[in-house]
Formats: sequence, C-alpha cells, structure tokens
Amino acid sequence: MVDQLIYKYLKGNINLEEQHELSKWMAGDSKNREVLKRLEIYWNEYDSNLKEEELAVRRMILSRMAADTNRPAKGNRSITRYLLRVAAIVVLSLSIGLVLSQYMKKEEQPPEITWVEKESKPGQKITTILPDGTRVKLNTDSKLISPTSFTGDFRKVILKGEAFFEVTRNESKPFIIETENMEIMVLGTSFIVSAYENETINSVSVKSGKVEVKGTYAMAPIQLTQNEATFYQGEAEMKKSEIIKPDYVFGWIDQKLLFDNHSIEEVLDRISRWYGVEIDLKKRLEQQKRYTASFENPTLKQVMDILAFVYDFDYEINGNELIIK
Repeated sequence: MVDQLIYKYLKGNINLEEQHELSKWMAGDSKNREVLKRLEIYWNEYDSNLKEEELAVRRMILSRMAADTNRPAKGNRSITRYLLRVAAIVVLSLSIGLVLSQYMKKEEQPPEITWVEKESKPGQKITTILPDGTRVKLNTDSKLISPTSFTGDFRKVILKGEAFFEVTRNESKPFIIETENMEIMVLGTSFIVSAYENETINSVSVKSGKVEVKGTYAMAPIQLTQNEATFYQGEAEMKKSEIIKPDYVFGWIDQKLLFDNHSIEEVLDRISRWYGVEIDLKKRLEQQKRYTASFENPTLKQVMDILAFVYDFDYEINGNELIIK
C-alpha cells in the first residue's frame, strides 16, 4: 500500500485521501519523511520522459523500499547510510529500465549527483552562491544542502535553520526549497525561510516576487507576494498575513538585531543563537514584561548592558558562556 502511495506522490497524481494516508506514514517515523524527501530529489533529477518499462522498474523498487522502511532498524545504522543505499537502488533501476526499453542497446548512465553542505555555526552568518547564481545568506546555526549542479526539471535544495534567498529567475526550471515541514517553490524572487529544528513554528516571508508554500500536512498550497508571510505549525490549513514591520523580519540580513514585543525567553534564545553563547540563568526574570529594541551590528556587551538595566540583573561573560545572576 505504501509503495503505491509513494509512486502516486512522485508521479504527481495523488488525491487528498491518499495524501492524508501518506502523511500519516511519514509522521510514524522521522526516517520515513527523510527517505521520501531525498527520493523525490533523486526522482526529479533524472529524465522525466521515461518509458513505461522504466517506470515499472521504479515502482518495483519503491515496493521493496517501502517494505524495508517499515522493518525495525538493526543496530545503529545511520539514516545517511540508508539513503546512500536507496540512491544506489534508484540509479540501478534506471539502468535496468534503459536495457528493457532499448532491447539490450548500450546507453549512457545518468551522471551521479554530488551534494554539498554549507553550515553556519552558532554566532556565525555565511553567504554562498549556488550553481545557477542564486545567492543564499544563512543565518546563524543553519545548514543548506545543495547539488553541485542543477539537472532535471527542478532546482532543489534542503534547508535546516533560517536563510535569505535571492533566486535567479528561470521560468523553465523552478527553484524548490525543502524543509522538515514545508516545500517552497519559486521562479525568481527574494524571501526568508525560517525552519529551525527545535522550533515548532516555521515561516516564509517574502521581500519581493512571489512564492508558493506547501506544508507537509496542509491540504492546499498557499501563494505569497511582496511583504506577505505565512507561519506554519503543522495545521491542515495555511494562512497568510501582511508583514507590518519588514525591518523586524529582514533586519538580520543587514546585521540588525531587532526585538518586537518579545518575552525574555524569546530574547535570550535569540541572543544565544546570534552570538553563539550558552546561557546560564541563575536568577528568575519577570516573564510578563515584553521587550522591544533595535541594535545595528551590536556587541554582546552592548545588548546585555541595556537588557540588564531593563530586567534588573547582573551578568558575566565567560568565553562562550553568559551567566545571568
């Protein structure tokens, strides 16, 4: 049953009821979601005009994969090792399909896909240029996984964390960003995707152009244009809202640290990530008080001096440790 759902999903003809069943399968094990995400990338990277024999082989492979995925894992076998095996099976299925369709005629095998990881450490921001010219600025503690070249019908990358994208326009090859809970498709625009693994709410905020966002469990995608955003928490329906204060959304791109009616917990979480420090909270702080402030490329001391005055505490910076007392 699962292999048929995966096959229909990859072919693009899955209905809402089947999509719901597939979503339940994905929610049952984090490995299921990762396998489907990577498999979709491999599927799209190869020739979309495959003959029926090749599609039949793919379906057979999917059936085997679905059975393997539902078996308990042995030992400490990593998801990375599992996915490498999956990729090898997919490439093998393509070779078999070519033999069947060409009656043993020798054909050139599709090139192997090479993936590159770009990672920003806590307290660090980095900028990278993708093969198509797309510019990506990773916020602190984030990771981008992308191929060394974009082949096939899509330009697809995987994001963990937060990043600002300035996508090079190519109407014949949409740009797709995969996160744990969302898929964002664009032709050419600039926007922010926030999808940290330890945060329950993911968001997409558009600075220019138009994007389409699809949630893992959402029934229908949503389109966003300039100064619009969506915040997704795994609901069945995605909603969009207007960005009232763009600086507070896009400010980090220009090294602006901004707080807008934040709780002290939210403030300290952002400071920890921004400066790459561990916070040791030895004093109970007032939870009801909200904090609004704006800093431009500030030092940790500059931020903490003002925060200490507002919340009436002392602090100490000891290497990568921030002690509040």
